[in-house]
Amino acid sequence: MALNRNSGSYAIGVGVEDPGFVGHKSGSDKDELKRWLPILSEFSTVSVRGPRSAELLSDIGLSVEVSGDPALLLPRPDVVAEDGLIGVNIGFGDDLWGHDPAMVVEEMSRAVSQLSAQGYRFVGILMNRDDRRWTERALRNVPAEIVHPADASAAASELARCSVVIASRLHAGILAALSETPTIVLEYQPKCRDFALSIDDERSLIRTDEVNSATVVDRVGSALADSVAIRTKTRAIVARLQQRLKAEYATLARELDGDRA
Repeated sequence: MALNRNSGSYAIGVGVEDPGFVGHKSGSDKDELKRWLPILSEFSTVSVRGPRSAELLSDIGLSVEVSGDPALLLPRPDVVAEDGLIGVNIGFGDDLWGHDPAMVVEEMSRAVSQLSAQGYRFVGILMNRDDRRWTERALRNVPAEIVHPADASAAASELARCSVVIASRLHAGILAALSETPTIVLEYQPKCRDFALSIDDERSLIRTDEVNSATVVDRVGSALADSVAIRTKTRAIVARLQQRLKAEYATLARELDGDRA
């Protein structure tokens, strides 16, 4: 179905809830997505965060472009990464694959202890205060500062000073991509995969119902070994997505200016 280019309504870089994940507060069952087709088809522009969101809309008959998450338009942090510093963010929202946050945190705690024995240092980076309980438990056996950045730009700077990040929250991974920081994503819901695929970073994903300490330690080692290649590729892909987002917002700005005139 074609979009209505004259409607004056825009949805830029949005995420589409995947009906394949059934959580405590999922809203995409009972053909919920199909009810959005007549609404979205009246929009001038619809673009999405990642390939899975585009696929889900294609399944109901709406063809859209992947523009990436709008948070990618934040400035790139002017921060030098510290060798040996691993950022950790653990938080799960309303539910997660496997429905067992305590198991994930225990596996993370074991991984952190093993990595600490190899000489790595840690900083806990909270996306919101609810993350503290889980992040503290994951880091409880090692010395680690835990920070709660004041805003998204401050969070991006904290993530940028790490040589690698282990994160579950979607926007921890997105903000880490601003500085091309290699990231291990604890995929607690499909939206994490959606973004990772948008930057061609499927290698970063570990689903929370499959996580174990050995895999986390192995992925951290691989990410650090491939750090230069990961950073180079991520920077190029993020730059392309930023150009798409800027173009869509520029079109929106022109439309708004025209309406005011």
